[in-house]
Amino acid sequence: MTPMLAAREVSMPAATLMLAVRMAWAARMSWLQHFSDVFGKTMYSMRVLLSFRTAPYFVSQR
Repeated sequence: MTPMLAAREVSMPAATLMLAVRMAWAARMSWLQHFSDVFGKTMYSMRVLLSFRTAPYFVSQR
């Protein structure tokens, strides 16, 4: 009976820890997705602005 009780005592924090790790992993993945989405949009807008700014220069060079 004592080993079963000890196993239950050990498995309860382990299950809680696993659940916390899983939730943190899901939150981190969604945060990473959000960050990469915002970063991609920022880079895209910067590229569009740079192309708009450098387009007359390239046209005048020809």
